[in-house]
Amino acid sequence: MTKKMSVPTWLDELLPEWRTPALLRVNSDKSALELKLPDGVLIPIGFDELHKVNAAAGEHDIDISSEVYEHCNQNPRLKWLSYPDENSNFLVLIFSTTDKQRYKWLASSYHDFLGFAEAFEKEPNFHNAYHFLDTHPAFWTCQDITVNPWVWDTYGHCSRIEHNVFIEDGKTMVMMETGEHVASPDVFSPPYKQHYHDPDLDTIAESFEEAFIELATLVARNFNNDGSKKTS
Repeated sequence: MTKKMSVPTWLDELLPEWRTPALLRVNSDKSALELKLPDGVLIPIGFDELHKVNAAAGEHDIDISSEVYEHCNQNPRLKWLSYPDENSNFLVLIFSTTDKQRYKWLASSYHDFLGFAEAFEKEPNFHNAYHFLDTHPAFWTCQDITVNPWVWDTYGHCSRIEHNVFIEDGKTMVMMETGEHVASPDVFSPPYKQHYHDPDLDTIAESFEEAFIELATLVARNFNNDGSKKTS
């Protein structure tokens, strides 16, 4: 499959090959649905038999074709189908999720960050500094890359920045500490789950706004926009 959008190179090297999903589509005579498994096996499924789809797909992802939503009178924007559970009042969902879509979500996050990076470079104010830090790929983490390498926290780093407020010479001061994700399993396993404390990023300023701007300036000085560390 061709990858039309990009993610940081270091992340691209960690992601697995895209798996072929099971394709849920309308059959040729429009009389029912059919699920095409990656090995080519076709499983007929009636329009009123959505409850069979998840079990028939097994461990495979499901790609739902657009015409299925129309024939099942459901909203294609939701990217899922639903049907009522026989034993409760709840709806059961069939998600249309593939590795191609997961890659697209990560690429979209990276695209958003590059926009924040450009904005901070042009105008290093508090707003731009905050979003630059919050979404920088150097801070992206994965809960367990050995279990699900597609699920990354690509934003929200500002809430993880260590900070302290203290008085010095009668002035209120703000101190911030943070660091990039730990990529080496020899340091922390699984990798990419935790962050270092990087002394090069230690920041002290007279307000939170100034501290964020200073910290973002240090990050831009020490890291490339793809999240890799700059070499001297």
